[in-house]
Amino acid sequence: ERLNEAFSLYSIEKVVIEIIGTILMKVKEQRDSGKITSAQEHFLYSFFRSRLGYIFHSIPVNRLLPKAIAVCGPNDSSELELLIFSIFLRRNSFDVLYIGASIANHEFDHILNQVKPAFLFLSCTLGENVKKTFDLVDHLTLKYQNVKIGLYGAGFSQVLSSMYSPYEDYLVGETKQQWQRWMKDKLVH
Repeated sequence: ERLNEAFSLYSIEKVVIEIIGTILMKVKEQRDSGKITSAQEHFLYSFFRSRLGYIFHSIPVNRLLPKAIAVCGPNDSSELELLIFSIFLRRNSFDVLYIGASIANHEFDHILNQVKPAFLFLSCTLGENVKKTFDLVDHLTLKYQNVKIGLYGAGFSQVLSSMYSPYEDYLVGETKQQWQRWMKDKLVH
């Protein structure tokens, strides 16, 4: 009920990015500290996944803008943060194919050749998966030089900056303003 009220008072972006995004972080913190059970966490994630999925699919796209694919990086299945970012892209009229949970590395060739996107966004929420995500970026940039790759997710802030410094250009950031700046820069170049 309160979520419906928030959508009636604020923009979709404000509710999705600022309110739901903050709630998801608090849910994770409460789960990590033992204040809620994994069942409660899964229920909340399922509820938000359903709501966010509906919002994502109801937003119109501009077929003249570049296509984008959004998928979790290797071994990563936490897709809600990526869905929030995908809603941001859709709200900016991008034609986004949201895949969600991680796919096998060899499937990237098939999907990139079939969709021919201008952008590929990989999400990584766990620091332990960052290295594999960087390895995938290395492979894909050699093979698909026309695809601009963006990296998104909390996993990148969990590793030493020296590890991700060669990939700084790929990091889209954590805030709406950083996302807008990254997209503007990549659309120009």
